[in-house]
Order: sequence, then structure tokens, then C-alpha cells
Amino acid sequence: MSSAEGGVDAHLASWRGAPSDCLMMLHVQSRFSTEQICERLKMARLYLALTRAISELVFPQTASSFGAEIETLLVMLCVFIGDAEGQPMNASKIATQAGLPRASVYRRLERLTRLKKVVRVGRNYHCAENALTPDENGRLRKILARFAEK
Repeated sequence: MSSAEGGVDAHLASWRGAPSDCLMMLHVQSRFSTEQICERLKMARLYLALTRAISELVFPQTASSFGAEIETLLVMLCVFIGDAEGQPMNASKIATQAGLPRASVYRRLERLTRLKKVVRVGRNYHCAENALTPDENGRLRKILARFAEK
């Protein structure tokens, strides 16, 4: 197990339960019920755990700088979605999908091209052969299973 994998597992282990006094404080200050807050907390934790794991699979060499790669990961996921759906995306479509400024998307696409994760064909972008690292240890499935148990 890499240190990055241990990091995700450590985050998940620390999320076994939420302190009830924090939930009560949120409940008092919110129009949401404790159940709704718990559900949103679960979704936020799931999103963060999956995002970290996917980032570590796509950018294993920069796993320690997870936060700095969030926009790049969003752009990469948009390129993947376009390829998977058979509708490759150009920078404008990616900017719309990711909710990012087009200038930022171009910078991220340049980085992904340099990393050989993305290839440009005309105006459209496609996943390169090495873009998707196999999840051989089933980390993504494990994360989903842990959150499904809760």
C-alpha cells in the first residue's frame, strides 16, 4: 500500500462517526434536520474520498499536492466523459462542464498534454492511452462500499 493509499484510508477511518455536539450546533443554526445534515455530511465525505482517490490514480506523482490538482482533475474528468460518451469536448465545452474560466481550462489542458494524459485532435481533446490508471486494488469500490455501510 502506498503512502497515498494510507492517506485516503486514514481519512476514511477518522470519519467513522460525527461528533453529536457538532451536529447539534449545525442543527440549531440551520433550517435542515439532523438527518439532512448527516446525509450531506456523508455525501461531502464520499465526494472528498473519491476525489482524492481518483486524483491519486490519475496523478500518482503529485499525490501529495492533491489540492493543487483539483482543477486539472476536473478538466481531465470532462475529457474522459466526452470520450466515454463519444462526444469529445473542446475547451469551451470543458469550461462550461467544469464551471471554470476558459483561460484556466486552456492552462490545465496544456499541463495534461505535457503529462501525456490528453491529446488534442483539431479543436477537441481526448484521453491518451496512459490517462487512466487501472484501479487494480479496487480502491474506488472499497470507498463506495465503506460509505454504503454507514
